Amino acid sequence: MTLTDLAGYILEVLLTVDQSDRGLWHRRNFCLQAGADFSADLRTQGHNRDVMQACAEAWAWLETTRMICPHPEQDHDWFVPTRRGREIKNHRDLKRLVDDESLP
Repeated sequence: MTLTDLAGYILEVLLTVDQSDRGLWHRRNFCLQAGADFSADLRTQGHNRDVMQACAEAWAWLETTRMICPHPEQDHDWFVPTRRGREIKNHRDLKRLVDDESLP
């Protein structure tokens, strides 16, 4: 999966979480959860570090392209969607935007 495709899926997940999952808007929490979800056996092998790394890279891309930004009332890697990010409804919308604007 390409970096921008993964970023699209991450943004889609973030935009659809309910209040009980707001912790996913924290970069470390999100990467740890993804690493656990895609671990072959969390108990014996731990978090999938490749997945965690890929998510961190895609998250950084979302920051760089102004889809998400630091939460104005929080410290330490808490984020919120930007106005631009809220316009994106799903990963297909982000892919279309990337293709149209030639974002990196």
